[in-house]
Amino acid sequence: MVSHVVPEASEGSSSRMRKKKNRDWLAAALLGPAGLVLAIFILVPLLRSFFLSLFDVDLLRPHTGEFVGLGNYADLLAGARFWNSLWITVAYTLSVVVLAYVIGISTAFLLNREFRFRWLARTLIIVPWAIPEVVAVMIFRWMLDAQFGIVNHVLLSMGLVQEPIAWLSDSSLALLVVIGTTTWIAYPLAALILLAGLQTIPDEMMESAQLDGANWFKRFRYIIFPMLRFVNIVVIILLTLDTFRRTTLIFTMTGGGPRRATETLPVWTYVEAFNNHQLGSASAIGVLVLVILGLVTVGYFFTVVRKAD
Repeated sequence: MVSHVVPEASEGSSSRMRKKKNRDWLAAALLGPAGLVLAIFILVPLLRSFFLSLFDVDLLRPHTGEFVGLGNYADLLAGARFWNSLWITVAYTLSVVVLAYVIGISTAFLLNREFRFRWLARTLIIVPWAIPEVVAVMIFRWMLDAQFGIVNHVLLSMGLVQEPIAWLSDSSLALLVVIGTTTWIAYPLAALILLAGLQTIPDEMMESAQLDGANWFKRFRYIIFPMLRFVNIVVIILLTLDTFRRTTLIFTMTGGGPRRATETLPVWTYVEAFNNHQLGSASAIGVLVLVILGLVTVGYFFTVVRKAD
């Protein structure tokens, strides 16, 4: 009997292995085109950027660069401009992420309640995020214009200020304006993702906690926030990556000025490459931005997941 049972078991095991290999080949075949696209449009440019960062290359003569090794990185890290841009980038990113998350989750709570025309409110909330950045910047530049802007007109009419404010020409105000504009564009995405997370929380759980005497703050702290933990990971990472690398909005609004008050690392990369024609140092800045973003993202992800476990 043993001589008949063992071959059948072995035959069944080999059949399962063949099916598993077929599934693996099918998965590889389906993911192959996406992997090829990623390699062509992401991996190859990244490797090219790292290669260029090892040379002193002029944008107008890209094939006549001089090999300097890690010299571009040493010059960047030794200069005060890099650390100033890094500080501005971090302050800008943290401010936008915090503001966009707070406004986003507040909006998500409002949109999660039952009220008339809720469907319309949920549709309109995405408008700031859907508007092209250049259009949004032009709107805010007009509103904040020192001479003809509606913001100064309202403030002067109400007697809150005695003379027009140069919002974008004052180094102490320009970064705040950029942060506010970016937050206005970014918070709808956070609100929609958090709204989707709120809708996964069972109503019975919230009602039970309310019957047990838990107020809104306790329900948020012990039920809502823990159940949104992994949704928060997605929102925070998306907001951080999107804000840290944002270039078009800042460059169109202030150009990195005044006096480099809004010059983040991505903006400096653009200026260094296309204004100063220093392709090697611009590539080095881009590589450093990639390293910083990778470390922050991986560190945040594993810290939150470890606490969750």
